[in-house]
Parts: sequence; C-alpha cells; structure tokens
Amino acid sequence: MDLEKLLAKYWDIIKEEVNVKEIVPFPAQVSIKKVIKPIGSVISKKYGKDTWNIIKLAKSWAWEMVDGRVFVLGENWVKWELLPGEYEISWEGVEGDQMWAEDNVVVKLDTTITPQLYEEWIAREISRFLNQMRKEAWYDVSDRVFLSVEGSSKLEDIVFKYKDFLSTEALLRDVKRGIPREFDIHQLFEADNWEKIKFYLKK
Repeated sequence: MDLEKLLAKYWDIIKEEVNVKEIVPFPAQVSIKKVIKPIGSVISKKYGKDTWNIIKLAKSWAWEMVDGRVFVLGENWVKWELLPGEYEISWEGVEGDQMWAEDNVVVKLDTTITPQLYEEWIAREISRFLNQMRKEAWYDVSDRVFLSVEGSSKLEDIVFKYKDFLSTEALLRDVKRGIPREFDIHQLFEADNWEKIKFYLKK
C-alpha cells in the first residue's frame, strides 16, 4: 500500500490523535525538494577518489531512489549506490513556516484559528464541562438528561448550533433557554473571553 492510500485509510485516526480539523493534499505552489547528502567520511573508504564527485553530483540532484535504494548518477551510466548510514536526508523549502519532514513525509500545519474552529473548541469544552456535571450529579452513564441554559447570548447560540453534538456527547434529551423550575445541579461555565453561561441539568 502506497503512502497516499495508507494516509487516506487512517485519516480519521490521525485527525483524532493529533487534534487537527482536516487533512488535505500538500499545496502545489509550495516547492519542496528532497536532498541526499552523502557522508564523505563514511563513503571515502568505499569509493576513494570518487567521493568528492559523488557528493557534488548528489548536491545537484543527480541521484535516484529505487525500491528504497539510493543511487548517485554519474556520466556514461555510472552509478554509485549509497547504503543506509552512508547518507543523510534533508529537505529544501521546509525550514520554519510550521513545516516538518521525516522519511518521505512532509507536513505543513495551518494553525490559524478561524471563527468556526473557535466555536468547535468551545463546544468541546462545554461537552467536557457537562459530562463533569453529570459525574458530580451521580447520574448513571446511560441516563439521558435535560439541559437548560441562561447567560451569554453568544454561548447560548453555540450550544444550540452544536445541539446534536452535545446531545450525543453528554446524553441530552433536550436543550432549552432560561432557568428551569427544577434541576438536579447547576454550574457556571466561563469562556476564555470572559463570557459566562449557567447550565442546569435535570434527569
């Protein structure tokens, strides 16, 4: 299985493990070059006077990789094979800019926090908060409960926008606005921008 198919097969797991929103193909406009750097002190014993020429050719990208084997290409069909430990791999165009490379994989991270990503983060924080409330109320893990909310209109909007997600994650029967007449537990949730909302749970 090639790398692209392997990544496609396990993308959901990768996204969950490294906490990324989406995995997309590498941007075509980004120029990345794989560089083979022969280790002169190692290959000199093997190739003697050809060592400098091998290093120079590899630096000018006169090399190929076939079935994991590296060959530096000279004139008149001459080839020198470099074994693991006789060369290093680096990447040109990878420095900085949230980019990393290892083996045959180059990764670029876009860490821009969009309004949608911020809302999704808040929704996940609310989900964790509600589940902690469930534990403190001694609800059974299978109990479905009612949620009432009262406070910041922005946070209320997020709750209702992600109602299906929260209903699944926190086992909610229904979500309503306002202070209920009866409730088992209530707590104040604060967002990082100082907005606040009260949550009320009732079994």
